[in-house]
Amino acid sequence: MKFHDPIVIKATEDYKIKRRQTLYGQNNQMGFFPIGRLNCWHGGVHLEGKHAICAIADGRVIAYRIPEDYIAEDDQDENVKYSNGFVLLLHDFKTPSGKKLTFYSLYHHLSPKSELDQSDKVPNFFAKTMATVKSDAKEEWIGLAARSADILDDKKGKKYYLIPLGHTFTLDPLNDSEVETTANSEQEASTSTPSSQHWSKQKGNERYQRIKFKSINGIDVSNVYTYINHPNYTKELGDGKYRVTLHTGNAVSKMSDVKVEEGKGAKGAHIFDKPNKKGEGKLLRIALPGEQFQVEKHNDEWFKLIELGDKEQYGKEQYVHKDFVDTKDSLDDTIELGSVVNVDIPIKAGEIIGFSGNYGIKNNDLYRAVHLEVFSEGKELDKFLGNTEDNDRNYYKTKAGSALFPHQPLRLIKGRIVRAFQRKDDFVQIGFEKLSSIVKWDLLHWKEEKNGVHQYEILEEDFEELNKAFDNGLEKSDILFLESRMEEVSPGEYKSITEEEEDNKDDTHVKYRKVSFVHPRSEEKFWVDKKYLTTMQDHNPFVFPNSLGTLGEVTQEVGPEEIYTKIPQRMLEPKEGYKPPFEELKNSMKIIRRLGSKTIKDKEWWKVKGNYEDPQGKTDIKTGWVKKEGLEEANPYDWYAHDWKIYEDAGDQFIYHFEEEDDASDFIKDIWAEVDLPDVVTQEDGTEKEYPSDKVLSRFELRIAMNQKRKVQKLSRMICKHPSEWDLKANNFPTLKKEIEALYQQGIEIEENSDRKKKMEEIRDKKLALTEEKVNNLCFWQDIQEGELPGQEEKGPDAPKRKFPTGNSTVYHFHPIAFVDHMRLIVNKVNIDLRGNNSKWQTQYDPRFGTKKKQDVSCWKACKVILSNYGVVGGDLKNNKALFQIATEKDNKLVVNPNIAQNAIKYINEQLELNKPILVGVDHTYKYKGGFNNDFTTDHFIVIVGRGYDKDKGDYYLFYEVGTKHKTNGTSDNNKLFVQEDFSLKGATVYKKSHIYTVTQIRENF
Repeated sequence: MKFHDPIVIKATEDYKIKRRQTLYGQNNQMGFFPIGRLNCWHGGVHLEGKHAICAIADGRVIAYRIPEDYIAEDDQDENVKYSNGFVLLLHDFKTPSGKKLTFYSLYHHLSPKSELDQSDKVPNFFAKTMATVKSDAKEEWIGLAARSADILDDKKGKKYYLIPLGHTFTLDPLNDSEVETTANSEQEASTSTPSSQHWSKQKGNERYQRIKFKSINGIDVSNVYTYINHPNYTKELGDGKYRVTLHTGNAVSKMSDVKVEEGKGAKGAHIFDKPNKKGEGKLLRIALPGEQFQVEKHNDEWFKLIELGDKEQYGKEQYVHKDFVDTKDSLDDTIELGSVVNVDIPIKAGEIIGFSGNYGIKNNDLYRAVHLEVFSEGKELDKFLGNTEDNDRNYYKTKAGSALFPHQPLRLIKGRIVRAFQRKDDFVQIGFEKLSSIVKWDLLHWKEEKNGVHQYEILEEDFEELNKAFDNGLEKSDILFLESRMEEVSPGEYKSITEEEEDNKDDTHVKYRKVSFVHPRSEEKFWVDKKYLTTMQDHNPFVFPNSLGTLGEVTQEVGPEEIYTKIPQRMLEPKEGYKPPFEELKNSMKIIRRLGSKTIKDKEWWKVKGNYEDPQGKTDIKTGWVKKEGLEEANPYDWYAHDWKIYEDAGDQFIYHFEEEDDASDFIKDIWAEVDLPDVVTQEDGTEKEYPSDKVLSRFELRIAMNQKRKVQKLSRMICKHPSEWDLKANNFPTLKKEIEALYQQGIEIEENSDRKKKMEEIRDKKLALTEEKVNNLCFWQDIQEGELPGQEEKGPDAPKRKFPTGNSTVYHFHPIAFVDHMRLIVNKVNIDLRGNNSKWQTQYDPRFGTKKKQDVSCWKACKVILSNYGVVGGDLKNNKALFQIATEKDNKLVVNPNIAQNAIKYINEQLELNKPILVGVDHTYKYKGGFNNDFTTDHFIVIVGRGYDKDKGDYYLFYEVGTKHKTNGTSDNNKLFVQEDFSLKGATVYKKSHIYTVTQIRENF
């Protein structure tokens, strides 16, 4: 199952902030969860403004109501109109281990038919789409030529008319009283015996027969001949009637071939039996300009015709290309208006189900919003939310209080020799010294040769003796480098010899090597407390030297927590302390990906990138090093571990008074804790502001809470058991009426003037009547049916049944956006592979692209063919710009914009989840061929066709390589682009591993 936002928010640099404000309601005028304005129960959120509304998940439409027009309240004092249009979806979800959740999504206050008609916007599953062939359609008419009856020796009659493909004609044989004439095809022949010299009687022409038909402009044409050769050119319909059914590839005539000027230059639309012109689709007929037919969208390029009429003649499937028709949507004639309609229609996540309509707010008739809800009947809900059996989506997060080191962690072992450079306060800046020693050759274990230099690793059994030779300055993981081969000339004295000289020595001769240790971070400098150092010569306490470069020795092991890359700043408290060289993560941080690892003294460290939210609710993406032991696995299937909480005690009232009582429910207490303002509130910018705390929740306090991300997160993870507000009409309305009356009564009792009190009572009664009318118009619960609908075919025993909690409207309400976001942790980042059997791959080295020289620069054209093979239109520039320009060549390097790169990845994911490949540009060589393409950076084009995850390298994207003739290389599983720390995509191509691609630009799909 896929999940999708209910409205589309374009990817921008402030995308996350904009999405949170728009979807979670931080910028809303009203419509929060679970408490709306005036302290009323609110089981969903409002999507405010004009929007196309999308299904949040794959599912089924089980009910809808489309009103004819807005409903106006019967109140002369107010101008209030609202829509009671809604769509109700049913969703069935199951985890790999079989844990099930049935949930419903509701989209209320959708725009009525009157607005749908005006805007030409109708959801696909409600729409009837009519296509009209454009007057300037550019596909030429083709068909059979109707030839003149002229008697010409050894020659066929001239082409006078065209019978377009798909059109019909009728045989018109001569009788005994008729004879051929040399008259043109529009004249009736005289009555005489046919001549044996007529061209249709000549050898090879005997398949031509006389016919009659209506021309393109409706003229009756007779005394003409055409070729009858069933089934290659025509299809016999009976009673002497034929239809032109030329097969693609057969010799055909074009409108430009005919002699008569009638219809010259006119074009039309070709109708195919498959949505592919090249090789697969068979041309069925020609649709003339102005012809209309009902269609449905097949993909981004093709429409499928429905209500075909003569299916036997044309085939059961017909397709027309979008470029040659104009389309207009309207509500399907079968749609019932104004009442609740029970249906069972499949729908996909992201499919448009309606448009936001007027909500009906006093003094604000421009307020548009859709009320979105997600609720569940609650069967086995606890098992689903507390699921720990599934773990295929586990991810790591840091434990609260973990240390994040901005640079690779380091430790100093006792005895390590360092060089001191400067001193400040109690700290000394040091660097690592190269250490050399002469050791027995049999203590060295060859590891590899790099850049012509032998390298040796240290074995456990040799460490003690080697370390002693280096004055205890080594650790077991160090690598030693060969400097020279040594010969002992006298005890303790050695000379250097060549490899050839060594080879000439007696095999029993003791061999020595001069080897060195160069610390892998020898080019860096660090700060440590001087108490950990002594002078190299006499081991006295270290004193900063008068000259730079004094050697020192580490007296005891120093861990990463006390090694600084910059001079540490003094902390305010305690005054004698120093700011540590790491950041303490007070909250846990979700690890996005692991970027590297290192083992230090048997402790594994990970370099990670993660999402972090500080105690004030500010979010940031952080990169650094953490101890592996400071991480813990998080299981998104276990909702409780992510601070979700079920409230069985959310009550049954619709208006909360939030009175301070000792026996207040957990629901009330938690609302108080998040919304009711304390005396002093720390703002998001860190400043403090005083507010009254009175245990009375106001609209002002709700807005303050909704602008603090941490509070929004807490409220959005409440799962509240509460009666639905959509089941209040008829016998259930007195429940709400009693609460409203009590609320009015509080104000009436305060009023002492009897006249004004009476006026207030009249207003109360009027408002109650209006409220009851509105409730009856908006509610629908009692109109929903459960089970199969009359006339529906049986879907089979394994098909999910249509259901709805008709008997109990007290259900469990989720914050719909928080619900979608959490479900995405479980399902949306699935592997995607669009390659199939690789039949849609295309090489640029194809004769279709011209000469070899042209093929060398046809990578973009080959990529476009691949997109076309998938039925995708895209890969072009707009105003000579790509949709996302991720990187450019500058100052002898490729410069990546991380913000653009991150949004580009989001776009790639969106397209892949719609089963659409993406054409992208890549760079592999600086100023390749002088720099060309529109950005003077991109060297080549490829097509991204999949997404996956590697446990060592993280997320990657599969791509089709077009720059090779060999299909196995072009479609290889190892053509992968890995996501880098700066969100760029980088990887090698199998056919030429020296070319390391970095994605520079993303071309848009339309």
